[in-house]
Amino acid sequence: MSCHDLGRHLGCYDRAVRTPNIDSLAEDGILLENHFCTAPQCCPSRGSLHTGRHQHVNGLMGPQRRRGDNS
Repeated sequence: MSCHDLGRHLGCYDRAVRTPNIDSLAEDGILLENHFCTAPQCCPSRGSLHTGRHQHVNGLMGPQRRRGDNS
């Protein structure tokens, strides 16, 4: 599970936020406490997380835009 800009703001990380369902997943699964990303930009980092490959291999080297989106 990955969420944009969520960080460690979850009950399972001893924050004052109620997240019972995610806390249950963390209790039954793996809770990462010391992890790093492969790139400072969101798209390449997420692409690496989801594919298990570095950004220079999966083709996501920077922010991705749709064709015609100049914003």
